[in-house]
Amino acid sequence: MPAPERILEDLEGGLEQIMALIGRSVVDPKSAMRWPVLSTASAKGGGDGRIVVLRQFDRETLRLGVWTDGRSSKVEDLRFDPVASLLFFDPAKKLQIRTYGSVTIHIEGPEHAKSLEKALQSNMADYSSFAGPGRAVDAPDAIAETNDAADNFVFLQLSIDVMDVLELSRSGHRRARFEWSGNLLTASWRVP
Repeated sequence: MPAPERILEDLEGGLEQIMALIGRSVVDPKSAMRWPVLSTASAKGGGDGRIVVLRQFDRETLRLGVWTDGRSSKVEDLRFDPVASLLFFDPAKKLQIRTYGSVTIHIEGPEHAKSLEKALQSNMADYSSFAGPGRAVDAPDAIAETNDAADNFVFLQLSIDVMDVLELSRSGHRRARFEWSGNLLTASWRVP
């Protein structure tokens, strides 16, 4: 089987392909990049990571969005320290993308309303339990539901400041770093 075509041939073209892959993952449920790991600094000390579903990517503003239950520990963590990382990995392409930035917690307003409208078209059951995520219950089927799912729904939006990309290859690994300061992009090669 031939090796996959390189994504990081050059910095500009590589960034274009990476942006397209992330954008595609929002609409393609089969994309490996649809399921990144969101890492936060835990309010209880240490770090915490969990898999989330990527729901939005705005290429112009460099914002990534995920939905969550407002009672979850990730929201508590982000209120403590509003900086996070989203880690993507595509095993077929042997591509790791780490994004870092500040997170906005939308509990109301236009961004929240747009996301809530989309969520209402799918499954709001994830946000409808009386107890918040991670709370103890007597049995798996003892999760009582409430009609207040919309009250528990939160939209998290990470503004990308830094993107670190690692491409693994038998012909030599490559790593690049992209940093944004306002509209200014600094791109550089890094040691893998």
